[in-house]
Amino acid sequence: MKRLVVASQKGGVGKTTLSLNLAYALAARGHRVLLVDTDPQGAIGLSLARRGSSLRGLANYQEDGRPLDELCLATRLPELRLLVLGALPLTRVDAFTADVTSGDLLPRLIAEAAVGTDVLVFDTPSGLSGITAGVLRRGSHLVSPLQAEPLALRSVDQLLAMVALLKDEQAELELLGFVLSMVQSRNEASLGVAREIWSSFPADLVFETTLPRHPDFLAATAAGVPVGLLGKNPPPLAAVFDQLAMELEPRLGLRREAADDGPLDLLV
Repeated sequence: MKRLVVASQKGGVGKTTLSLNLAYALAARGHRVLLVDTDPQGAIGLSLARRGSSLRGLANYQEDGRPLDELCLATRLPELRLLVLGALPLTRVDAFTADVTSGDLLPRLIAEAAVGTDVLVFDTPSGLSGITAGVLRRGSHLVSPLQAEPLALRSVDQLLAMVALLKDEQAELELLGFVLSMVQSRNEASLGVAREIWSSFPADLVFETTLPRHPDFLAATAAGVPVGLLGKNPPPLAAVFDQLAMELEPRLGLRREAADDGPLDLLV
């Protein structure tokens, strides 16, 4: 089982959008995917359903003592399951952070998920300490969205330093690359950042696929679905994530399996 972490030092770069839509694209290509929300803000659950904050999930995994399968949400796409954050009162945030960062929560989850899962995708909070550091230590692969705006470049050195630190600790984590996000094709500053990244970064560290700044992302969030399920006929933007999944498969050592098209609602 591949343990794919989506992380970034900077907030607001599209981590949750990337995590959700990439998980859906991989599942639509036949891979058995479990998407796990580790962000105390619970962005995955809130993105998919108004009842997201009332669901049981990762935050309740330790205290409930229930098997992982009982907390995962099935979707209309059989290959995709979700583990939302769940109920996390403010009084338990510190304990939850400690459980994820240095406790046995993640090892137990990974061991249970390994049966019947090809790719475990972790959505993480912004920053590289605390929860994110704990997830990175347990991950096998890392993908980082990189916003096509001037300030975003300042976060790259911190992420590379974190990866080097984990390597020194004998962590398994491998940086697969950066995904340019929120690219504005008609904005010279945005394109300038993209050109700088393409020219100065090693080619194998930047995915060919880029994520545009597009209103369909907001529409999909409002509808509670991945972009690929936005309407009876997926918008052209959905193809972006299928293309990204195609790029990711060889880097993860995955072979595509046939999968049926899913209906319009994601959650069962």
